[in-house]
Amino acid sequence: MRTEIIRTGRRVATGQVVLSQEGKERLRATATFGTLDQANGRTLVTGEPPVLPDPDDCVDPLGGKSLDGVSITERVEFRFAEVPGWWRGKPAEHAGTEFWMRFRDGRHADPDALPLLLDAAPPAVLAVGEFASATLELTAHLRARPAPGWLACRATTRHLINGYHEEDFEIWDTKGVLVAQGRQLAMLP
Repeated sequence: MRTEIIRTGRRVATGQVVLSQEGKERLRATATFGTLDQANGRTLVTGEPPVLPDPDDCVDPLGGKSLDGVSITERVEFRFAEVPGWWRGKPAEHAGTEFWMRFRDGRHADPDALPLLLDAAPPAVLAVGEFASATLELTAHLRARPAPGWLACRATTRHLINGYHEEDFEIWDTKGVLVAQGRQLAMLP
């Protein structure tokens, strides 16, 4: 791993890490860091958190178990208002879903966990009958420290073209605060 500080300023700093294996670059990550607790300035939020029943009144399509070969389901738990159509073999017209998410072991999410959670959920394209997707690029925006508890999530894909798609992802905490946003470019296998 090779790290580099690209820029430091009064409010943010940017750095990158390059992971190489056998002399070949395998991963490059660039990140801009600030301090969430010191962020101030104008705020305008026009979006709203997903409207979901209480997690205890929602459905866990896995019944508390994990899926063989899908290790993230051993670590993260999902609850939907109802069993998703894609789970029942009935694709929807639009690629989008809303659900609750938390760590299966009960620990609360913190800012360090949010980038993982932005990519941990079932891809939005499952809603339209696609059953696999591989992330090519992920941008994560951490907005606030999440309050303890379940996280309300919304995933949407508007464009699936020639096997490539974008996915927009929002994570809201139990107080209705937008804590993270993600956008990724992904492809179908």
